[in-house]
Amino acid sequence: KYEEAISALTKALSFESIPPEVKAHTLNNFGALYERKREFNTALDYYKKSSALFKKLKLKQDWCMVENNIGKVYYDLGDYEESLQYLRKCLNSSNTPSTLMDVYVNLGASHYWSGTQDSALYYWQKYDILRVSAQQAESKAKTLQSELSEQEAILKNQQIILKNQQLKTSIITFLLVVIILASIFSVFFIQQRKKRQFAEKDKIRAEEKMNDTIKQLDLKTKYAQLRGQDEARRKMAADMHES
Repeated sequence: KYEEAISALTKALSFESIPPEVKAHTLNNFGALYERKREFNTALDYYKKSSALFKKLKLKQDWCMVENNIGKVYYDLGDYEESLQYLRKCLNSSNTPSTLMDVYVNLGASHYWSGTQDSALYYWQKYDILRVSAQQAESKAKTLQSELSEQEAILKNQQIILKNQQLKTSIITFLLVVIILASIFSVFFIQQRKKRQFAEKDKIRAEEKMNDTIKQLDLKTKYAQLRGQDEARRKMAADMHES
């Protein structure tokens, strides 16, 4: 696996167009790889090239990270004074809690093995203070994230409730419109039916009146005919009597 990683990093460095910052990180990765292999001198060569490039680019946090790595390698080599020299450079350059905690731990270890236990205790205490502060910050961040998640959930539920209420209102409004329209059409049809009924009754009454009129005319005609016949008979009877 180490050989595969070395091959991949070597290939990355071979590109002419590689950005300087990427090149500096690649050199640092080379150093970390050789440090794991415990080839400390080779690791130092890559770390120092990476440190010089980060310093040139004025990337202080990255530069401090590499200086800390160099300090760890000198610690592993047993050169505690050299380790302290590199680690102290990071104190005024790093504002990243994780890197600074690592620096404090390494400074404490180098001071301890160099015989200055008081300084070791001092840096380990600073590490512990920063660790507790980082844990509290992380706890607050988690609490805040949890509260935000709860608020988002509440807001989402409220939005769902509001949508349901709007849908319910829309349905009720639609039903009311349907009921009103149905009532209007129902009243209209009832009125039309009554009009037709009244018209039919008027028609029946007119027909009955016309039939009564016709009957009356028939009676008058028959009465006139009978009267005429009666007068004719009387006239005939008078004529016969005279003769």
